[in-house]
Amino acid sequence: MIDIETFTHIFLLLNDTDKAIIKKYIEGYSIKNIAQDLHLSHTFVCERIYQFQLNLEKNITSISK
Repeated sequence: MIDIETFTHIFLLLNDTDKAIIKKYIEGYSIKNIAQDLHLSHTFVCERIYQFQLNLEKNITSISK
């Protein structure tokens, strides 16, 4: 589990588009709705969420070492 400080730090490093995507995803919006609301492709939204998750996992791994 990641602590809120680490999550917030990683989140604040994102560009504005990625922040908007992740914020909506956390709020429970579907990927389809995020893409429509932000005028982005479904594939782009999926990729940005995936990259954010990888970044979180990478930080969790480095913290637990």
